[in-house]
Amino acid sequence: MSMRIIYMIDRSRTILAGGRAVKRATGMSTTGRDNIRRDVRWIAAATAVLLGNILVYMRYPGRILKFYRRLGYLPNVCDPKSKNEKFLWRKTFDRNPMYRILADKLTVREFIMMRCPELAMSEIVWIGSSPQQIPESLLQPGIVVKTNNGCDRNIFITQVPVDRVRFNKQIAQWLARPYGVTAGEWAYRRIQPSVFIEKMASSAESVGERRFG
Repeated sequence: MSMRIIYMIDRSRTILAGGRAVKRATGMSTTGRDNIRRDVRWIAAATAVLLGNILVYMRYPGRILKFYRRLGYLPNVCDPKSKNEKFLWRKTFDRNPMYRILADKLTVREFIMMRCPELAMSEIVWIGSSPQQIPESLLQPGIVVKTNNGCDRNIFITQVPVDRVRFNKQIAQWLARPYGVTAGEWAYRRIQPSVFIEKMASSAESVGERRFG
C-alpha cells in the first residue's frame, strides 16, 4: 500500500486522513483573521497620514515652522487631535466659501442681520475704496476707521486734526496688503478691499451679546 495519504475536508471542518477524522490544523480562527485585517487597516491608515503630513510639510514649510516655534511640536495636520492642529487643518484644506463672507467686516454684517435682525451693531457712516476719499469733516473723535480685509486694522480717532499723510499712508497699505498670507488665512485674500467709518460704541451703550457653538 502506498504511503501517500489523501486529505479531505468535509462540511464539519474536520480533516479525513486515511479514513480517520482529525482536527483541522491548517485553518485560522475568525478572530485571528479579523485581527490581521484590523492591523492591516491601521498600518495603511497610519502610512497615509504620515505621507500626507510629509506632503503638507513640503508644500507649506513656513507655516509648519511657525507652528513648531510657537507650540514646540510638529503638527499632525492630516489627522488633527489638538485645537491648534484642527485650526491648521482648516486653513490648509477647508475652502468653504462661507469663510470669505465671515472674514469680510462688511459682508459679515449683512449675514448677521439676516440671522439675528434684532442684534444691535455699531453704525457705519461712510464706505469707500480709498483713504483720500474720506471727508475731513468725518474724522472726528468718537469714530473708528477700519478696513474690511484683515484683523487689527483699525484707527481710533481721539484728537483732531488728523495727520492725513500718515493716516492715508497707513490705510492705503492695509488696503493693498493681503492679510494672513503667511498664516494660511486664505479667505482674506478674496475680499474686495474697502475702508469704512463706524461710530464708536460708548461704554454705556449695550450692543447685545450672542453665543454660537
